[in-house]
Amino acid sequence: MVDIEGTGGNIYRSRIMDIAVLVYDDETGEVVDSFATVVNPGKKPDAYVRKMTGITPKMLKRAPAFHEIAKRIVQMTEGTVLTAHNASFDYGILKQEFARLGYDFRRPVLDTVELAARLLPDLKGHGLDTLIEALKIPVSGRHRALGDARATVEVLKVLLQKDPAREVTRSLIRQPSDESSDRPAKEWKLIDRIPHKSGILSLYDRHGRLLYSGYHPDMRVQMEKIFARQAGKYRHLRRHVARASAEEMASPFIGRLQAALMRKNIGWRLHPRFAEAESLTLPVQNGLLIDRKGRKPGEKAVILVENGKPAGYAFVNLDWQAGDRESLRRRMTPIPEDCPYTQWLAARYAAKNYFDQIIPRE
Repeated sequence: MVDIEGTGGNIYRSRIMDIAVLVYDDETGEVVDSFATVVNPGKKPDAYVRKMTGITPKMLKRAPAFHEIAKRIVQMTEGTVLTAHNASFDYGILKQEFARLGYDFRRPVLDTVELAARLLPDLKGHGLDTLIEALKIPVSGRHRALGDARATVEVLKVLLQKDPAREVTRSLIRQPSDESSDRPAKEWKLIDRIPHKSGILSLYDRHGRLLYSGYHPDMRVQMEKIFARQAGKYRHLRRHVARASAEEMASPFIGRLQAALMRKNIGWRLHPRFAEAESLTLPVQNGLLIDRKGRKPGEKAVILVENGKPAGYAFVNLDWQAGDRESLRRRMTPIPEDCPYTQWLAARYAAKNYFDQIIPRE
């Protein structure tokens, strides 16, 4: 039996900060080995997690890192069926922690949520709190790994009594296949390369074809969201991703513009609402829009406006670079005229007084 308390978020964002492993012998009905400890996750837990568990940063600072307890976990779970309540989380986060160490952790898995749903179908829900209440199971240390693991063991005992031939239980044990066990480690390698910085996240298939491009204030969070199992809208995308790139971009305006141009270049259709962008007006017919930011600190983006439309953009480090018309034109990356999204985007940001300067020109 395994129970884990993470720092918060999905299995790619969360890190283990509390773990309990209980070895339950089905023949004797007893726990024959146990191990529990808080774990230094190397990051600050979310506030709601700290409040729920009562685990403090001071406790975590003194705790062992995961690599210090990994061998113990491997030894205790060898030859067992890894059982947990909502096992996809506990098993998933364990696999991620081991993948960071370069170890492919594979175990057969049994989820007591699924087992309870099959053997106690009359209950409205099968969360741990519901089962504790319905089965009148004594519990202490709720929302701590050891307390929850002990409670889950008691739930499991009741469920196994209802399945004396173990037919239902065996049918729900998921064996690790090559595909399912290799995939998380491969995904982690992709995710681990993406920084917690603003910029343009782009995903490619094994042939180098662009699958996805978008600007995000935190590219790592978006990458984790794409690969989170509950993110159904990205399910098809996840299956084909072979490479990821992260281009840091401090300017949200240029980030969104560049990502849109990348999508346009491979023939993606833009949202119909941008078809009305022609009616939107910029604050100048001809001139420059000076962005507050560029790709990095100390840099600004300059957007060239011609005949009321964005015509190009460039990055400058010094004010005189923006004022030198000839050198600025050489620096410019052209913006296609047939991309109404750029018109809509520039007008939207101008209406919010986003630009640092607006310089009209004859």
